[in-house]
Amino acid sequence: MKRYLILLVMLCLLVSTVFVMSCGGNTDTDTSTDTTTDTDTSVDASTDTGNVVVEKTYVITLKDQEGDAIANAKISIVDKDDKEITIVTTDVNGKATVTVSGECYADVTSLPEGFLDVAGLTKLEGEEVAIEVQNNIPNGTPSRPFPVEDENQIELEANGTVYYIIYGGGRNFLVENAQGLVVTYGTDEPREADEENKISFKMPLTEASSRAVIVKFENKSTEKKTCTLKLFSDKGALDNPYDLVLGENTKVTVEKDAIAYYKWIADKDCMVVVNSETPNNSIYFYNTTKSVVSNSTAGSNSTYIYANAGDEIMVYVSSTAQNNYNKVEFIVNAYASTEDAPLPLTNKTNSFMLNKLQSLTFTVTVDVQSTLTIEGNSIVVTVGEEEYDLSDDGYTDIFLDAGATVVFTITSTNENSREDVTISCYELEQSEY
Repeated sequence: MKRYLILLVMLCLLVSTVFVMSCGGNTDTDTSTDTTTDTDTSVDASTDTGNVVVEKTYVITLKDQEGDAIANAKISIVDKDDKEITIVTTDVNGKATVTVSGECYADVTSLPEGFLDVAGLTKLEGEEVAIEVQNNIPNGTPSRPFPVEDENQIELEANGTVYYIIYGGGRNFLVENAQGLVVTYGTDEPREADEENKISFKMPLTEASSRAVIVKFENKSTEKKTCTLKLFSDKGALDNPYDLVLGENTKVTVEKDAIAYYKWIADKDCMVVVNSETPNNSIYFYNTTKSVVSNSTAGSNSTYIYANAGDEIMVYVSSTAQNNYNKVEFIVNAYASTEDAPLPLTNKTNSFMLNKLQSLTFTVTVDVQSTLTIEGNSIVVTVGEEEYDLSDDGYTDIFLDAGATVVFTITSTNENSREDVTISCYELEQSEY
C-alpha cells in the first residue's frame, strides 16, 4: 500500500513539471508577437504626406455649342509645364475619364470633321470638367476669318459678306475692282470705292504685330464680285528697305517720329561708317547677322559698326526735328581698317565697338597742333613703335604736330565680350603749345 502511494506522488510531480515547462517555454522563446508589433513601419510610411502622391479622377465631357456630345475626340492631358501625360478619347456620350496627380490641363487635339476647337487649355478642377467647342463654322465668318497674305483674291456672292483678319499696322491696304463693295476696317467707318474703282488706306502704325484686326467685306451689288486685296509697305519701311549704295550722297525725307530703313550686304570684312552733315537727325547701324547695334549719330556726328563679309547691315534714319518732315543727307562707306587700308577719322568724336580680340587700324590728319584721346578698358593702342596699354587708366593722350598724319592700331585684349572705344581729336589752344 505504501509503495502505491509513493508512485502516485511521483506521478503527480511529473505531471506538474510538464505543465510548468510547457507554460514557461512559451513565454521564454516565442518573440513573434513582439517583432511584428514593434518593427512594422508601414503605418509610419503611409502617414508621411510629403511622399504620398495624391491622384484624382476627372470625368471630361466634350460638347458642341448646342449641348450635343462629341464622340471620338482625342484630348491630350498635359501638366503645368505643358508636358503630355496621356491621351484620352471621348466615348459616344462625349465623355472621357482620366486619373492624374498634380496640376493638369486638357487640350483638345483631334476633333471629328466639321468641328473647331476654340477652348484652348482647360484646367482640370472638380470631378466634372466640361469643354465646349464649336462646329460647322464656315471660313470667312467673324469667328473664323480668312488670314490675309500679301495678295488675296476675294470672291463675294451677290449681297454676300466675308471677313478677313490682319495683324499689325503701318502697311498700305488696297482693294482693286472695288466697285459695289463696302469695306470696314476694325471699328473704322465703312469705306466705298473711289473714282478709280479702288479702296485704299494706310493701316494705323500704332497696332502691334500681335494685334488682330477684323476686316469686313460686303458686296452691295446684285452680281457675284471678284476683287483683289493687297497689303504692302512703303519703300523705306523695315520690311521693304531702300538699297544702300556705298559712297553715294544719300538723301531721304523722314516724317516726324518716323524711321527710314536702308539695307546693305557686306562684300568684305570691314568697318562701316556713316557721315551726316544734316542737323536734327539720328542714324545708327544694326548688324542683323550678329545682332549688334552701333551708337547713334547726333546731327553731324558719325557712327561705326564692324561687319564680316556676308553680314546684313541695316541703317536706321530718324528725324529729331520739330517740324513734320526733315530732309536728311548722309554718306556710308566701308573700310578694311588695316594698315594697308586704314579707316580715316573725320569727326572730332568717334565711338564704336571692337569684337573680342579684334584689331582695327585708323588714320587721322591734323592742320594744327592737336591731341588725340583714345578711351577704352581692355585695349592696347600701337603708334609706330610705341605701345599704350589702357587697362590701368582707361585712356591715353597722343599729341600731334600741325600737319601731322598718324596711323594707329587699336587692339582688344578682352577674350569674353566686345569693347566700347571712343576716339576724340581736338585742336590745342594757342596757350597750350
